[in-house]
Amino acid sequence: MFKFLVLLAIIAVALTVWCLVEVLSANESRIRALRKPVWILLIVFVPFVGPIAWLTKGRPSLAVERAAAAADFAEFERPGRLDPINPSDPAKDEAYRQLLRWRAEEQRRRYKQQKKKPDEPESE
Repeated sequence: MFKFLVLLAIIAVALTVWCLVEVLSANESRIRALRKPVWILLIVFVPFVGPIAWLTKGRPSLAVERAAAAADFAEFERPGRLDPINPSDPAKDEAYRQLLRWRAEEQRRRYKQQKKKPDEPESE
């Protein structure tokens, strides 16, 4: 019985420390359900329940984290966008970036034309 209680205490401490590190390193705007200080208090003062609640309800979802990370780069500037395991060669990379820049400039040019002449339909 004593060994079981020691094991349970070790698991509780490890889970608490892990969840505290996660809470402290998480961006407060992405934390769900409660505010950061409340999560810290809950994790510290309610063993097992606090950390498990953090892992299930408070932790930022992976989808949100991935979307936030992807939003930091424009699509043509995102590293490893074609094949993250084997990035393409620099010549193909630069050609792709040029194509995307050209498309963006073309879209901006068309938008400005439409904005100047909203009455006339654009002919292509």
